[in-house]
Amino acid sequence: PPADQQQDRWRTLMELFEAAAELPPAEREAFLDSADCESGVRRELMELLQKLDASSGSRAAARVCVPERIGRYVLLEPLGRGGMSEVFRAQDTELARTVALKFLSVETFGGKPAVEVIVREAKALSALNHPNIVTIHEVVQHGATFAIVMEMVDGTPLRARIGDPHTPGQLASIGQQIAQALAAAHAAGIIH
Repeated sequence: PPADQQQDRWRTLMELFEAAAELPPAEREAFLDSADCESGVRRELMELLQKLDASSGSRAAARVCVPERIGRYVLLEPLGRGGMSEVFRAQDTELARTVALKFLSVETFGGKPAVEVIVREAKALSALNHPNIVTIHEVVQHGATFAIVMEMVDGTPLRARIGDPHTPGQLASIGQQIAQALAAAHAAGIIH
């Protein structure tokens, strides 16, 4: 397939894998069915998820080797963990600002071609400029671990607010903001 199609396929595979890896194994198939991905991608995802489970018997295999400091960034506290990454609040010692570092393990992605995908993804995302999309500052490396340095956005994660009561107006506002961010990403050729 052409390079653009292959890049889109990798991006889709990575995003779906990360989302599915956060779920309990019993819920993954239903999630992938609802994602309506092509059968080849679904099969690859299930194989990767089975390898992830087999390598540790738990989600601990997704842990990334995270240093206390990477370049000019000093890690302060963990913010969250997904199937392929961990996110930390960090201090940029050069610019005296707080940032978020998303650590990605090369081993999780399978080596050098995956590194190129990570860097390409960060470049594409860094070109986006929208109030509902975090700004990507750079990609930094520590051994076999990569981190995407991005804007730190304080607040409550949407996932944490799912069970909260909301008025129809609040739900419409949240949905509108998400749709606007997705539309901006899609207009730039980025599929989420």
